[in-house]
Amino acid sequence: MADNVVVSNNLVIGTGVTFKGSISAPGKAVVNGNVTGDLTADDLLIGKEGVVTGVVRDRKSTRLNSSHSSVSRMP
Repeated sequence: MADNVVVSNNLVIGTGVTFKGSISAPGKAVVNGNVTGDLTADDLLIGKEGVVTGVVRDRKSTRLNSSHSSVSRMP
């Protein structure tokens, strides 16, 4: 059995995954799937296949796909 590395406070929305609602990750969030709703994360990566439709709040972000409707920076 492969060793699983547990990384606290992080979130991954993988390719093919759809999430609807509000979600918060105190660490890093990686979106390669679809998120519809509010997303809050300290460090956000939206991948090439990732789509976020809703309000995004983050301190730091990398967007390889800029599909989102509203972005605000946390203080």
